[in-house]
Amino acid sequence: MKPQLSLGLTAVLVGTSLAPALAAKRASSLPGYETAEIRNTGSTNTMGYRIVVPIAGSHTGTAAIFHMNGMVTAGDPDEGNVPMPLVRKFARDLHAAMPLRQLPAGHGMKSASFGTSTFITYRGQRTPDLSFPANAHAQALRDDAIAIADALHVKNTPRRPALPLPPSLPGH
Repeated sequence: MKPQLSLGLTAVLVGTSLAPALAAKRASSLPGYETAEIRNTGSTNTMGYRIVVPIAGSHTGTAAIFHMNGMVTAGDPDEGNVPMPLVRKFARDLHAAMPLRQLPAGHGMKSASFGTSTFITYRGQRTPDLSFPANAHAQALRDDAIAIADALHVKNTPRRPALPLPPSLPGH
């Protein structure tokens, strides 16, 4: 499925183990392409996701979304749109928060089973976990990450329960 350019941000949900590498290569190999990555780690009970958002350059209308189940992608291909004003706000907030690696880390309580972490990577720098923002810049980035995921209808999907092994055959 080819991503389509539009006035908003177009996203592709990738559902095979090879597709994420191809989509990421496609996104990163386009000239004039500057991207930021929103990564939610998921938890014991939920799959995480990665959203690669082009925020500057000639291809600002296309993004790739990866639902993650550990290191394996899950889900079927789909498309979604994020309004360009949100993409521009995200870009402004990223620039205002630089250098990302110097954002203060917040602290709080998380459930062992349901606690997730959310990070943003941009220009080779990664934020601390944005679950508990420690200043206004981190709060703005957390709000942007939530708004982009919501606009794309990306949620932490419950992990599928493990299937029991079939019974052994007699004599094996």
